Amino acid sequence: NAVSFYFWRTQFALSKQEEKTLNDNKVAKLYVRYFDVALQNNIPFPVKPIQFEKKAVKQKIIPTIFIKNEVFLSENINIEKLSSNILKLINQINLANKIPNSEIQIRCDWSLKSRDKYMDFLKLLKNKYGKTLSATIRLHQIKYFEKTKVPPVDYGVLMLYNIGSVNAKGEKAIYDKKIAVQYLPYLEKYPLKIKTALPIFS
Repeated sequence: NAVSFYFWRTQFALSKQEEKTLNDNKVAKLYVRYFDVALQNNIPFPVKPIQFEKKAVKQKIIPTIFIKNEVFLSENINIEKLSSNILKLINQINLANKIPNSEIQIRCDWSLKSRDKYMDFLKLLKNKYGKTLSATIRLHQIKYFEKTKVPPVDYGVLMLYNIGSVNAKGEKAIYDKKIAVQYLPYLEKYPLKIKTALPIFS
């Protein structure tokens, strides 16, 4: 299976070590955080769009957008406008940096209250974009998928981190194998193709 990496910094530049890691692991895809979407004066607003210092990379870049759950909890959110604005900004960043694009990923820790708006938003985005759309998923959303619903996307990425509770020493907060293993049986029943994201300890 091919290995991909997330790049979660506001400026895109790779160190020599990072380039070597990508080459050594024959990495073909980089999921790059393009911007966050949060509420400002109750209006969805892009936060810290990425700056590309280094533009030429061998890897295929997948724009990844983190949308705060507060956006879909807002009473007066217009998902039609939101989907158009997100696509517009992604296209602007891609054009300015000559980045070809055939996939977008959305990260949102949706809740039961925001669920329906979020699912409608993904449907709209998929229709407008017309190419591959993926979304991140948490363990509890796999276990209780009848309640939390399954994102209408091409595939999901299971985020296997931030699943433990922080103890006094700060251990286990990022990844707790005991907790993760308990959810494995539910994966077989989940009706969407899944990839897995793990944390890197450094």
